Amino acid sequence: MKKDTIYIDNDDEITSITDKVQSSESSIVALILPKRCTVLQSSINMKILNRAAKSAKKNLVLVTSEQSLMAVAGAAGIMVANSLEARPSIPTTQSTKKQTEEFSDEDEQEDETDEDESNDEDDNIDLDKTRSIGELSDDDVITLGSEDEPFKDDETNEDEDLKPSKKEKSKKVKVPNFDSFRIKLFLIPTVLIVLIGGWYLMTYVLPKVTVKITTQNVSNVINTVVTTNVKQTSVDTDKMIVPGKLDTLKTNATKTFTPTGQQNQGNKASGTVTLYDCSVVDRTAFLFNGTTITLSTGTQLSSRGFIFVTTAPITITPSKIALDGSNCLKDQPAKVAVEAQNGGTSYNLATTSNYSYSVTGFSSIIGNGSDMGGGTDKNVTVVSQDDCTNAGNAILNGSSDSYKTQLQNQLNKEGFTPLLDSFAANPGAVTCSPAVGEQGSTATATIAYNSVMTGASTDGLNQIITMLAGKNLASTQSVLTTGISSAAETIKDQPSNGNITFNLSTTATTGIKQNPQAIAQSIKGMKKGDAQNYIQGLPGVTSVTINYNPFYVTTAPKNLKQINVSFVNNGN
Repeated sequence: MKKDTIYIDNDDEITSITDKVQSSESSIVALILPKRCTVLQSSINMKILNRAAKSAKKNLVLVTSEQSLMAVAGAAGIMVANSLEARPSIPTTQSTKKQTEEFSDEDEQEDETDEDESNDEDDNIDLDKTRSIGELSDDDVITLGSEDEPFKDDETNEDEDLKPSKKEKSKKVKVPNFDSFRIKLFLIPTVLIVLIGGWYLMTYVLPKVTVKITTQNVSNVINTVVTTNVKQTSVDTDKMIVPGKLDTLKTNATKTFTPTGQQNQGNKASGTVTLYDCSVVDRTAFLFNGTTITLSTGTQLSSRGFIFVTTAPITITPSKIALDGSNCLKDQPAKVAVEAQNGGTSYNLATTSNYSYSVTGFSSIIGNGSDMGGGTDKNVTVVSQDDCTNAGNAILNGSSDSYKTQLQNQLNKEGFTPLLDSFAANPGAVTCSPAVGEQGSTATATIAYNSVMTGASTDGLNQIITMLAGKNLASTQSVLTTGISSAAETIKDQPSNGNITFNLSTTATTGIKQNPQAIAQSIKGMKKGDAQNYIQGLPGVTSVTINYNPFYVTTAPKNLKQINVSFVNNGN
């Protein structure tokens, strides 16, 4: 007896099961199913298995006792047995019929198509259903096309038995297509959101109104006298007083120059000088000055342009003179050490040259010097007093416009209009580095500046100009510009009490009140023609251009941010 028994695992896929059936060498295949065989709980998989068995010309029997599997197998037309000893049959219980009725229309159409194809193409084999699976053998299989037993399609017969009547079809309850339901469930809110978003966009975002108003403005020349005071805290339009501010700028002006002075920094010559005081009170009376004279260290002694200085203090007693009063007897000599004021060999003097010395500040004192020696030459470039003075004069003669500009910008940032005529730059003394007499190839002269400028409150000046320009305006007109940025201020009086009185000259512009927000508020919700007529009727308006966008917009939106109003001056 030739048959095949195949055990199925829960892990087997439908493709694995069909491969096992098709590869079996026996024409009778019994599939022993495990409990809760999930892969064959699907009617689709059960049909796939049935089709695979038919295509391989296998008699398939499922061995299971689970009612759910038996129902699905019966719906697919596959024979089922409770055990290998039980007789196989296609389940036809009421539960099976009920299972059949629960298939969707789509599955039913697929079953009918499969059954038609099976009837036309597959060869079927009838089994003796009165015998158990174990009693079946290959001998029980009827040869295809035999005259003794014509071909029967058990599945077709069973399906015909199970096929419900037209009356039953009409009573079948269709299973909802949940995929279609989910798609609709997603699409409907999406479409609603798109529609609402599009409506909001077209109604509240896209509509735009552009209004361009051309006006005829009038110029008003203002000339007045204003006083500013650094102690004033508020504007007094009656007395024409505005708050003021004094700004100070401390800075250093510098100039670099090349020193031209020369100095011999060699060793200084030195020696001694003998001094005599030949002073008398009255030569005719032979009265001597009995007072001694003390010379401090550093006292200058000069001879033929050479200057020496004492290196120690010396006290000199007056000498006597001849009886005839003609000569000083030089009987009180005072010897003192000296050195040359500057280094150099030129100060090396010999006594044979008969050098006599005079003392600065003491005309009565005379002296004779010893040999002066030890001086050497070392000439270097130093900063001379003339170098430093000339560089300082160049700074003073230079422009101080940069300081004026700095103070002007500073006052503007603080909200004050600079009074340029109040600018003053106060320079200090010039200093040079290196200092005068010091060696250097380059030097810098510096002058410390203390610059000042006074400003008048810009807001206060605007209030005064607005008051003067707006005296005779209609209620629909206003002062558009005060011209303060180009105004001229000329100081008349600047007393020491902190007040500055100045002439203020400017040109103010008056015209229609240019309030874009008010215009937008007035035309919101209006049609284009109505809005144009309204604006055109305002005093001072010469022309108006209005554009509504996009094309479907017929009334101005109520959101003022979507209405753009601009003004163009058509001249004074």
